[in-house]
Amino acid sequence: MIHRVELSEQVQAQLSTYVRQTGQTEDEIIAEAIQKHLVDLEDIRDAEAVLNHPGQRWMLEEVERGLDLAG
Repeated sequence: MIHRVELSEQVQAQLSTYVRQTGQTEDEIIAEAIQKHLVDLEDIRDAEAVLNHPGQRWMLEEVERGLDLAG
């Protein structure tokens, strides 16, 4: 699928510099950046779900006792 993205002059200059430094193509860099950002967004979504519906919480001492790690 083809998408058109307009970049600011500053971002385009940074992208061009990175292309020259790494030998990667603009498409490779943009695709990787989007993929990493999507993973971050998924992590944020999951963290917000836990914060909004925390369920059971344990203190460190409780976990250690349950695993027989204390003492």
